[in-house]
Order: sequence, then structure tokens, then C-alpha cells
Amino acid sequence: MKAEEARERAKARALRLLEKRDYSKAELAAKLVEKGEDPAEAEAVSERMAELGFVNDENYAGMVVRHYAAKGYGRARIREELRRRRVPRELWDAALCELPEQADTVERLLAAKALISNQGCSAKRVINRWPTIPVAPMIPTLYFSTFLPP
Repeated sequence: MKAEEARERAKARALRLLEKRDYSKAELAAKLVEKGEDPAEAEAVSERMAELGFVNDENYAGMVVRHYAAKGYGRARIREELRRRRVPRELWDAALCELPEQADTVERLLAAKALISNQGCSAKRVINRWPTIPVAPMIPTLYFSTFLPP
């Protein structure tokens, strides 16, 4: 009876955690242990949540990559975040394929720098307006004004 109660308590706690945000399977198990659940129960419950579709490591890895890429983090920092969040290593490469090309990031940073210096915009305003900023026409001007001496 005690084991059944412990399992139900762990399931309820796992569902409460998953209501707030997504977790990888290993991260959920670690969080349950941190909250006081038995390690074996935590592992069984996280496995059951994955079977039911509440936890999906592949989708979670993609979400982490998209989130941190949008913040401007590079490949190495995103790998570290995947490791920290206990995403299985075999899923990293597929998730990292979703990263934008480095050239896109360079263009974005150059465009932001140009707007800030030429128009007196704040960095936050530039980032908020990013989708509406035409980048390609500004690249030659930005490059020559930024990297070449006058």
C-alpha cells in the first residue's frame, strides 16, 4: 500500500511540475528526487510520463535550441544548456540543425549596431523591431563603416 501511495504522490508531483514547464525525462526524474521522491519511483514516473506523451526529449531538445538561439546564444552555449537540462546526447545533433546560420546572426548584430548608432535607438527597441528591419541592403555600408578605417 505504501509503494502505491508513493507512486501516486510522485505522479501527482510530476504532473504539477509539467503544468509549469517542459522537462526532459532525466531532468524530470532529477527534479522529483530533489523534491523528496524515491529515485526508483522518480525514474518510473518519468518513464511513464514519456510513455503517455507528457515528456518528449526530442521535442524538448528542439525547443531549448530555438529558445536560446532566439536569445542570440551560439552553438557551444546551447550545447551546454542541453547538457545542463539533461537532454540525451544522441538528440543534440538533430536539435542543433535548427540553429540559424552564423551569417544570419552576424547580419542581425550589424543591423542592430547600425540602428543604434545611426538612429539613436535603444538595443531593446532594435531587437523588438527585428522582423521589420531590412538587413541585406545595409550590409555593405555597415561593413565598411564598422570594420574599415575612414
